[in-house]
This record gives sequence, structure tokens and C-alpha cells, in this order.
Amino acid sequence: MSQPIRDIIVKVTGDNNYFGTGFFYRRGICITCHHIIYKMNEIKIQYKNNFYDAQWSKEYSSMEKDIAVLTVRACGAEPFKSSKQSLSQLKIWGFGYHEEFSKGT
Repeated sequence: MSQPIRDIIVKVTGDNNYFGTGFFYRRGICITCHHIIYKMNEIKIQYKNNFYDAQWSKEYSSMEKDIAVLTVRACGAEPFKSSKQSLSQLKIWGFGYHEEFSKGT
């Protein structure tokens, strides 16, 4: 059974700023976009007003596909659950890397 998306979204923070959002794919594994974290010195996940240290997993991330996988310990966020049926007519909009990143700076 799927749960409301608002209950599983976490904030990606660090360096005392809010950078974007993410969600947990499995316990301890958070998915976000690489353009959100690429300039951060420290990565934290905020869930229910608590902050948790996160580490970027280079092995499982893809800069080319704008996917960043973060490992997070001791966070109680539930993993994303949905039906396995795809919605073929569902339209989505995505945004890529920041202009500075695409220039290699």
C-alpha cells in the first residue's frame, strides 16, 4: 500500500542551508538529485525536525543521470512504497544540473 508522499519526503540540508528534497528507497538509503549536493561540504537529512548525517555513495550514484544516493544511519524515515504498476500517461518534468556544474567548475 502506498503512503502520502508528504510523509516520506526529507529535506537535504548542510552548511546551515536548505538545498532540496529526497526520499528513502530503503532503510538508510536516501535518493536525491546530484545537482542538489554537488557543492555541499557536509550533507544532512532533516526528517521530522531531526537532523542526520549523510554520506554520498559515489559507487551507486550517477552524475550523468543526476541521481545521488546517500547513506544515512539511525533515521526513522520510512522507505518509499508504491504499487508496481506504472502510469503510462503520467507526465513529469525534470531539471538537470546547475549551469556552473555543466561547465566543469
